[in-house]
Amino acid sequence: MFWKMVWKKNSFRLLAALEVILLLVGVAGLMLPQKRQEILPGQENISLNPGIYNVEIHYKATAEGNQLNAYDTLHETGTILFGVVNLYTGDNVEECQMWVLRSTDTAKVEVTYGGSGELEIYELSIVTTNCAARIWIFLVFLGSVLINGLFFLQAFDGRYGISREQKVVWGVLVAAGLLSCIPAMVNYNLWGDDWGFHLLRVEGLISGLKDGQFPVRIQGNWLRGYGYAVSVFYSDMFMVVPMVFRLLGFTVRTSCCLFYMVINLATLLVAYHCLKRVCKDRAIGCVGAVMYTLSAYRMHNLFMRSAVGESLAMVFLPLVFYGFYRIFTEDVHDRKYGQNWMVLTLGLTGIIQSHVLTCEMLALAILILCAVLIKKVFRKETFLVLVKTVVVTLLLNLWYLVPFLDYMLTGKFNVGHPETMTIKEVSDYGLYLTHLLFSFYGQGTQGKIEGIGMGNTGAFSVGAALLIGFLGWLYLEWTGKVKEFKYRGLGRLSFWYTCLFFVLVLDIFPWAQIQHLEGAAQMLTLSLQFPWRFLSLASLSASVTACVFLLYMKQHPKKEVFVSWAVLLVAVSLFFNAYQSNMQLQSRGFARVYNKQSMGTIYVSNGEYLPYQADISLMQCDLVMPGAGVEMSGSIKGQDTLHMELTVQSIKDQESYVELPILYYKGYVAKDADTGQRLEVEAGDNSVVRVLLPANYSGTILVYFGSLWYWRVAEVISLVTLSVVLWQIGHKVRRKRREKVAVVEK
Repeated sequence: MFWKMVWKKNSFRLLAALEVILLLVGVAGLMLPQKRQEILPGQENISLNPGIYNVEIHYKATAEGNQLNAYDTLHETGTILFGVVNLYTGDNVEECQMWVLRSTDTAKVEVTYGGSGELEIYELSIVTTNCAARIWIFLVFLGSVLINGLFFLQAFDGRYGISREQKVVWGVLVAAGLLSCIPAMVNYNLWGDDWGFHLLRVEGLISGLKDGQFPVRIQGNWLRGYGYAVSVFYSDMFMVVPMVFRLLGFTVRTSCCLFYMVINLATLLVAYHCLKRVCKDRAIGCVGAVMYTLSAYRMHNLFMRSAVGESLAMVFLPLVFYGFYRIFTEDVHDRKYGQNWMVLTLGLTGIIQSHVLTCEMLALAILILCAVLIKKVFRKETFLVLVKTVVVTLLLNLWYLVPFLDYMLTGKFNVGHPETMTIKEVSDYGLYLTHLLFSFYGQGTQGKIEGIGMGNTGAFSVGAALLIGFLGWLYLEWTGKVKEFKYRGLGRLSFWYTCLFFVLVLDIFPWAQIQHLEGAAQMLTLSLQFPWRFLSLASLSASVTACVFLLYMKQHPKKEVFVSWAVLLVAVSLFFNAYQSNMQLQSRGFARVYNKQSMGTIYVSNGEYLPYQADISLMQCDLVMPGAGVEMSGSIKGQDTLHMELTVQSIKDQESYVELPILYYKGYVAKDADTGQRLEVEAGDNSVVRVLLPANYSGTILVYFGSLWYWRVAEVISLVTLSVVLWQIGHKVRRKRREKVAVVEK
C-alpha cells in the first residue's frame, strides 16, 4: 500500500520519468560508433570534444627512456588528463586512456625519444570510446537511488513517522561518513605508502581477466610484464570494486578515491549494525560506530599508509566480535541458536579475503577468548556452532587458501627471510607510550621510531574519544561502581583486550627475542612487519569498552548525564578527525595518476611475494635467452599478458632450454602448438620461466599460466558451499516472512 501511495504522487512520477530519460541518453551514447583519427607524433592543434579516448600507439623500441604524452598546448591543466607513459622495449601496441574534460582545438600527442637505441612509430591514433556513456549511466543510477531513497524516506516519515532519536542517529552517521571521506574529495591521491601497490593490483586484476584467468592468480602487468603472484598471496575479492570503477571508465585516481569512500561507509554501517545489536541501543551503537570509523589509526591507515587490505579487514572486525558475542551470550536452548554461525562466518571470510596479517593477529585474540571462556566453548551446542563456523569458513575460502598454502609450503619466497626483506627488525617499529596518549597527529611518516621519535610521527593511537571511553571504564572499575552491572563481563573483557593490544605495540614488548627464535616464530613476526598493526584490533576493543561505559551511564537517573557523555564522545571524534584530515590534506604530498601506463610496473612494496632473491633490476622486457644450440626465429608476448608464443627453428642433437621474460611460479604450462606435446617448465636464472627442450626439437611453443587441478577442485568446493549457504540464508528469510504473515493473520 505504501509503495502504491508514493507512486500516485505526480512529483514522484515526474522524477521517475526524468530518470528514465537520462538513462536512455546514456544508453544511446553506448550505441555511438567508434571514430579513429590517425595523427602524427608531435602533431599540434588536434580538435577533440569532451569525452574519453584511447591513444593507440604501435611502435618498436630497442632501448628504454622513450615516452608518450598528451596535453593541451593552450591550457596546461583542466582540459586533458593523461600522464606520461613509458614506451618499453620491444614491438608493442599500447592503448592508453585519455580524458578530455572540455572542447579543445589545441591538443597535442607527443612522443619523446629517449636518446639511445632505435624508436620506430608504426601507427599513432586517437579512438573514441563509450566510457563516458557508461559513467553517465552509473552516475544517473546512483543519483536516482539516493534521490528516490530520500523521497521514500520523507513519504514514510509523513505517513508513519520516524522517531526523533532515529533522525538524530542517522544525522550523526551521515555527518561522520562525510567527514571520514574528506581526504578523498580532492582531484588527486594523497601520497600513501602503499597506494601504488594497490593501484597496480586493480590493473593487474583487469589484465589477468583479459589474459583468460578466472580467478586471477598471476597478474601480468607487474615487473615489466614478468608477472607477480600477488593474487595468490593477497586475495583480490574486494578489489573487484575499484576494478568496476576502472572498467566503467573512471581514472585510476577517481577509482581509488571512490573505493576509499566505499570502505569508510561500509565500516561505519557495519560497526553501527553490530554495536547497536550488542548494546540494544541505537544511540550507543551510533556513538561506537563513529568512534571506531573515525579512530586516528584507521584514518591514518587508509589515507596515509594506504593499507587497503588492513582497512578492509577493519570493516569486518565488528562482525567477528558480534558473531562471538551471540555465540557466547545467547540461550543455547533457543531454536535459533544454531544459526549463530552465519554472522561469524561472514566476518571471518571478509577478513581472510581482505588481509592475511589481520588473520594472524585475530587468531591470537580468538585463542585468548576461547581460553578465557573455555567452559562455554565446550558446551555441546556452542562447540557444534564453533565447529560449523570453522568448517564452513574454510570451505568458503578454500579457493583462495589452497593456492596460498600450496605456494607457502612448496615454494621459497622473500617473505620470512630477513636478508631479502626491507623490514628486517620488527622491534624497530615499536611505539612509545606517548604515541598512545597523544592526539594531535599530523600526516606522519612511517620511519623507524628510533629515527623519528615523535617528530612528524604517524597517527599511532586509537584517538582521543576512544581513550576517554577507555579511561571512563577504568574509573568505574577502580571505584567499584560496576559490581552489579549487567554488561560488566563484556566491559572487562574488552578493556583487558585493549590493554593487551596496547602492550603489543610498544617498544618494551620483546619482539626482537621472538623474531630471533627462528622457524615459524621468525616467519610470523617478519610477516607482521609493524607491531602497530595491533591498533586495528585495539580500535575495536576500545570502541566496545566505550559503548559499555555509555551503557552504564544510561542507567543514571538523570538522562542529561548519558546524553552529555554521548555528545562529548561524538564531538571529540568529529573534532580530532577534522584536525587529522586537515593536517593530512595540507602537509601530505600527492600525485595524480590517470591511466594504468603512467603508474609504472615495478613497485612491489616489500617484495614479499618474489621468488627468493629474485633481482628486479635484471628483468628486462622481451629478454628471451636461448640455451646452447637453440636458434630462435621469433617470439610474441603482450606487455600485460602471460601468454607467450615462440618459435624454435632447430636444435643440435642435445637437450637444451630457453628462458623467457616471465617470473617463474608453479603452474606455468609449455606445449607444442601443433602436437600439444607438454614440455617441462622450471625456474631458470633469476627465477624466470625456463622451458626445457628435448633433443632435435623444432616448432612453435605456447607458454601460459594454468591453474593446477587441485586448485580447481578447491574452487568447485567453495562454489558449492557458497550455494548451500545462500540457500540456507534464503530459507531463513522466507521462514521469517511466513512467521510475520502468520502473526498478522492471527
